[in-house]
Amino acid sequence: MNNVIENNIRIFTEEASKYKRDYFRGDEKYIVSHYFRGKNTLVLGCGAGRTLFPIYDRGFDVTGIDITPQMVEEARKKVRERERVKDPQ
Repeated sequence: MNNVIENNIRIFTEEASKYKRDYFRGDEKYIVSHYFRGKNTLVLGCGAGRTLFPIYDRGFDVTGIDITPQMVEEARKKVRERERVKDPQ
């Protein structure tokens, strides 16, 4: 792996917990509303999942992948928390 990728993985592993907030920028809303078709969406470089729920809430089935395992774990935590809140048992 090259140094840039290794450095990015190291930085985002250390900083993963800072990326907990979900939000959707105006340009992202535009892209989703004008260019997304079908039902399934793959988010490459999903990070901690910032855009996963906004896309899901617009009716898409979303799969996110990222090169940084800690960022994927943060996204998984968001999904588990949301499922727990939806179905508090």
